Amino acid sequence: MNTATWPAIDVEAELGDIRHWTTGEILARRAALNPDRVFLRFAPDGRHFTYADLHRRTNGIALALRQIGIARGQHVAMLSPNNPECLLGNLALGKLGAVSVPINTSAKASLLEYYLSHADCIAAIVAGACIEEFASVAQRLDKLRHVIVIGDADRARELLRGLPVSVDAFPAEAASDDAVDAGVRFTDLAYLLYTSGTTGPSKAIMIGHGAAWHWGKHSVHYRYVLPGDVDYVCMPLFHANALLLSCATAIMAGTSVVLDEKFSTSRFWERVRAFGVTRFNAIGAIANFLWSQPPSPADRNHRVRLCSLAPPPPFVHEFADRFGVQVIGGFALSDYGLGCARPPDTPPDKIFSLGRVCDGVAVRVVDDDDLELAVGELGEIVMRIEQAGATPLGYYKMPEATLAAWRNLWFHTGDRGYFDADGYLYLTDRKKDAIRRRGENISAYEVESVIALHPSVLQAAVYPLQSEHSEEEVAATVMLKEGQSLDAASLAEFCKDQMAPHMVPRFIEFIAEMPLTPTSKIEKYKLRERAQANRAQLWDRERM
Repeated sequence: MNTATWPAIDVEAELGDIRHWTTGEILARRAALNPDRVFLRFAPDGRHFTYADLHRRTNGIALALRQIGIARGQHVAMLSPNNPECLLGNLALGKLGAVSVPINTSAKASLLEYYLSHADCIAAIVAGACIEEFASVAQRLDKLRHVIVIGDADRARELLRGLPVSVDAFPAEAASDDAVDAGVRFTDLAYLLYTSGTTGPSKAIMIGHGAAWHWGKHSVHYRYVLPGDVDYVCMPLFHANALLLSCATAIMAGTSVVLDEKFSTSRFWERVRAFGVTRFNAIGAIANFLWSQPPSPADRNHRVRLCSLAPPPPFVHEFADRFGVQVIGGFALSDYGLGCARPPDTPPDKIFSLGRVCDGVAVRVVDDDDLELAVGELGEIVMRIEQAGATPLGYYKMPEATLAAWRNLWFHTGDRGYFDADGYLYLTDRKKDAIRRRGENISAYEVESVIALHPSVLQAAVYPLQSEHSEEEVAATVMLKEGQSLDAASLAEFCKDQMAPHMVPRFIEFIAEMPLTPTSKIEKYKLRERAQANRAQLWDRERM
């Protein structure tokens, strides 16, 4: 692929500049340009929607929601597994000028209540599969006035009886040629998108229309989209990877999406083949799960040309060769946007980098005083997107966190890394993931990368654990490949041969299944809290 002649799709020529990047304008323009092109296929039941369908359906849904009482600027929770109604609902709320609040479907009890109350939701669109958990907290949501149900509305009415809320069925079949005149501007808020909360309480990122669609515009360019591409989306729609990086990108490009309910190792390639998929994103542990399957003569029987593996696993070259795909990557944050891209023609020795800085973005590596560091020096990665209206507005109702992250006019990512002499950015660890042991700074990411080289290991999570002397020690929680066995002493010996002595984990435990977010990121804080409470039960190198 010749990336020098990119982009293949001129988004601004087709959709105008950022002043026209509101959900209503984008969908109307796409329907006019590509009315008969299929935008969405839903893998479980085969339903499909063209761009003309997308525009008419979201018009109808928005107008029906307005009749229910949803108005511009109001916050509406979206609590649903992946399905067309969830995606159409998010887009319809954007046309209406309401603010969509996608909610993690695994949230329950106090955490679910926190999301809904913190975001000041006056309404909620809830799938039938989530209605019982929702109902269990609804009585404590003082601002809630409307519940719109994807599925059995009668069941919801029964569960919510006695509460001062209206309960209506989601208008899934509504459609209209009438425009939704809501006066929405590109600077208006479109989403409150909660962070994954892997290291602590989730924050709600305030994402405007311009910022949401800028994700798509930037990704069309730097993720090398072609007009006939078909993206497989199995990550949850309450996460930026699926909602913005995949679906918004496809709409900006006028390409197609195959939406699935969730990621499944066993059916992944079956879906990819059946729907003619040409691209997919694999974040967190997904690449490990796909790689761990036994090799098959069908491994290359598909149309996929590009995939994104983030972060790239130690076996990335072997993955590309086995499955016959080109691997791309980059550096993007839900909290801010896309900063760096690693194209498919990146030199092989740069495959573990995050790529080079994108046009219109400034990226630096700085010290604790925000002073820029030289090539090769390790520090925090900070970013600044130059396009007005293209970045989030901060964290909702968290001014201190917003000021801390955006200080000195740079967004502070919390990630640590360095630039090499060729301008490629490398990630070493999360700033909060760094372990300080006896005066030495240890990268949890680097320790994990070494442990992952062991042939019996499927996944590893490394984190600081407080010792009996109140200082930090290196702890590792390890998940083995199916059918493999390994003891802690042998793993520690393997580590001693591969890394500096001060990096070798003192505490090791094996676990059958990692606690994961729905986006397949390891919830280290859960591992750390449990290990700290049960430290005496862990294998301890100093007791051996």
